[in-house]
Amino acid sequence: MDGSWPHEHSSLRPNPDAVFGRLENGFRYVLLRHGAPKGRAALYLDMQVGSLMETDAQAGIAHYMEHMVFNGSRHFPPGELIKYFQSVGMRFGSDANAHTSTQETVYKLQVPTSDADVLHQGLVVLSDFLGGASISEQEVSNERGVILEEKIARDTERFRASLRRLNFLLPGTRFVNPTIGVESVIKGANAKLLRGFYDSWYRPELAVLVVVGDFDVQALEAEVKAVFSSAKARGVRPEVPAWGDASLKGVHFYYDRRPDASGMVSVEALHPRKYEHDSLAVQRTLIKGQLAVRMLQARLMTLVDREGSPCIKAMSRIGRTFSLFDNARIIAIPREGQWKQAVHLVENELRRALDHGFTSVELQRAKKFYGNYFKQSLKKETARDSADIAQEIVACLNQDRVYQSPSQTYELFLPMLSELTLNEVNATFRDAWDSGNRMVGLSGVELDAKVEPEAELSAVWTAASKDPVVAWKAEDEVSFPYLKVPSYSGQSVERFEEISLTKPYCYQRTEFSNGFSLFMKNTSVEKDKVFLNLSFGRGTALMSDKEQALARFVLKVLRNSGVGRLTSLQQSQVLAGRSIDFSWKAQSMGLGLYVSCLRSDLDMAFHLLRTALLNPVVRQNQYDAALTQVKNDNSQQANTSSGVLSMKGKRFLAEGAGHFADLDYAEVETFSLKDVRNYISSAFRQGPLFLCAVGDFEPDVMENLAGRFFGTLPEWKAADGDPVKLHFPVGQSETAHIKHESSQAGVLLAVPVPYIDSGENVSGGHAVYVEQVKLRLLRRVLADRLRVNLRERLGVSYSPRAILKNSVLYKGYGYLGVQVETEVGNTEVVEKEIRKIMKDLTDSGVTAEELNRVVRQSLALQKKVVNRLGYWNSLLYTTARVHPDGFERAASAARIIESVSAQDMTVLARKYLMLDNAALFTVLPSDL
Repeated sequence: MDGSWPHEHSSLRPNPDAVFGRLENGFRYVLLRHGAPKGRAALYLDMQVGSLMETDAQAGIAHYMEHMVFNGSRHFPPGELIKYFQSVGMRFGSDANAHTSTQETVYKLQVPTSDADVLHQGLVVLSDFLGGASISEQEVSNERGVILEEKIARDTERFRASLRRLNFLLPGTRFVNPTIGVESVIKGANAKLLRGFYDSWYRPELAVLVVVGDFDVQALEAEVKAVFSSAKARGVRPEVPAWGDASLKGVHFYYDRRPDASGMVSVEALHPRKYEHDSLAVQRTLIKGQLAVRMLQARLMTLVDREGSPCIKAMSRIGRTFSLFDNARIIAIPREGQWKQAVHLVENELRRALDHGFTSVELQRAKKFYGNYFKQSLKKETARDSADIAQEIVACLNQDRVYQSPSQTYELFLPMLSELTLNEVNATFRDAWDSGNRMVGLSGVELDAKVEPEAELSAVWTAASKDPVVAWKAEDEVSFPYLKVPSYSGQSVERFEEISLTKPYCYQRTEFSNGFSLFMKNTSVEKDKVFLNLSFGRGTALMSDKEQALARFVLKVLRNSGVGRLTSLQQSQVLAGRSIDFSWKAQSMGLGLYVSCLRSDLDMAFHLLRTALLNPVVRQNQYDAALTQVKNDNSQQANTSSGVLSMKGKRFLAEGAGHFADLDYAEVETFSLKDVRNYISSAFRQGPLFLCAVGDFEPDVMENLAGRFFGTLPEWKAADGDPVKLHFPVGQSETAHIKHESSQAGVLLAVPVPYIDSGENVSGGHAVYVEQVKLRLLRRVLADRLRVNLRERLGVSYSPRAILKNSVLYKGYGYLGVQVETEVGNTEVVEKEIRKIMKDLTDSGVTAEELNRVVRQSLALQKKVVNRLGYWNSLLYTTARVHPDGFERAASAARIIESVSAQDMTVLARKYLMLDNAALFTVLPSDL
């Protein structure tokens, strides 16, 4: 990194709305005014230094330093920074966070901009990160345990497999060193070692401030200059250690057994390290590569969707590993026992594309996709979150790419797309794979112990290379929509508009004669964007344990293909010119179809919803893919403490019921394809049918669309059933084990907090809702004490968290709990500390100071979420299907939060934090 801007050595011009500045000390900044979310800004400090700048004696210190800047600085003594964040409504982890990678360490703050002092203090905090860290010996010692716990939490089988792959691809290079570092360095780290790295690398010329949000740019620029002009280098900038380069030549075969993971076949080409400035030529090469990827991916999807395919999934990519190594890769997930056939498919399709190239029909489809992608990006820009844009700017700067606006990108790439020729794209694809090497991989497949795995893989690949391949024959375009929709609207029988509450807590409801209900909340908080949630039938709260597992699995099966009789490829082709995301969800009070789209795509979104509801099609491949996904998920979870806590711990807290736990493969594999189809045929025509529409639309337009597409359906039989009874394991304990070798452990301790809806009205809202709001505050208090005691004081957990789970849908059931991932040997200490924290809350109560901090956080979150469609979508669904007075409750939340006293919280703690009722779930390694 030489301290220059990417656009200073490129013919490409940067976003004209962004202010790019450089101070005399070399410090740079980018300021961009953006209105979403309103009243907030993302402040990112991009330190262009990461683990690749470390010597062997410093392995892990770049990441260690990321932690240390939060633990005492020029303006914030140890322990005070996070309290300050909380006092202004920020949450550590979501509004204040950081990450370290190979070439960057990025600090991220999301602050309210309505208070000029808070915005100023945000700059001061980042200035302290750059040059004012205290790095006391005591704080280094205190943080060591947290970092070791984070290292243990990262040490999963998937992580170890990725390291094995890197060591195969880039042997002898520094790229194989994990950012977290090595244990000996972490354990031996002291203030001198950290200070040496900090003073050498945290320099103004390696720092870039990126601020995106709702603020006055001119005023903020003056603040930036005042705060950062005094920053200076404090030490000599060292030479960067030699990184090494890709060195493999020829064809190499790699086998990784990975027990319990599903099989995977891969082939890739890795080019030597390359660094190039951004230019029109570079961008032209990138778009040609992505067009080729799109075409090859379409072929792979076509083959996967065919009956009898040996693969249940296949993917292709052309990109850059570590932003330096051009890399082309194909991955395929084979069916059980068909890895050899999958190898043939991968080898043949790669060779077919290299030998015969792509077709003009395929190229036109790919061009259409990307042309519309750039158009949609332009439309969606105003609704993007400031933090996402700040992240994009940082990525551009650190990859030496010119940050341009969506309109610039549109104007650059649209003409480029139209003039690109098939020969050019084919040549770029061949160049991507012409690296002088091939790495053919196989993992997750048990082979005969008598056979040398790499030799067997080599033999299969060699045999596949002798298969004759001919040019690809493109498949015909599919037509959609294919279901007829009436030209008239269904009859409305009732209209209701909630206007009695304070803005913005208003909504509309329309009832149709066939029993269909439409709930609408029109708002422009995210310009031109709309969320649709279609809910029908019985929800999981009305199902037995086995029924809810089947329902959730059915929706997972449906998510593995296109809508209705469309394949996933056909759906992507149909939606190529649109911005529509579609998914299925199993909800507590109904099965759900969820769509987010732009307002201009509403008509197509309704066609998708109606087709998915009335004509769901399930194929063998979809079923197999879903089954494999569950198996993979279970395998990964069984190897980590967090996974076992999620899978088995949640079941324990419901005395074996899996309503809140992840799907269990042992149960799911008992469901046949016939079971899935039978469930769909019986459950998908059950009412009541609700549509919740939230976003930037005209209510009369939405009502007309909903009336035509759903108000004209025949009335469905109402789903019946009583809410399931879940039971909390009062006073019980259980221990589970991680399946394979690990030093991870975990503790889940909870007390019952049943949700009992009395319906009694009191000043400020329903009594039960008032208590629910207080319980959320109590959870935050508990979470903060966990952070202080388990993370900062004892250093026995990287991310302890408090959990509140209760709902009116599960009468008499709920819990307030603590989940902690830790190291083996710490479980007794962790359990004892959790019990002590809970006892202290009941004995000594909640302090006014800590309550004030969580109140400020909660009020700030309330202000933030009302500017996001996701909040209104959730609230509208709750109002439609759970609490008819949901908007009234939500409108009173801030008032309730402001009225809560420390004494109220203490009373609540004494009511529920009864340790005699606590249930304990412990996770230990397999050998204990």
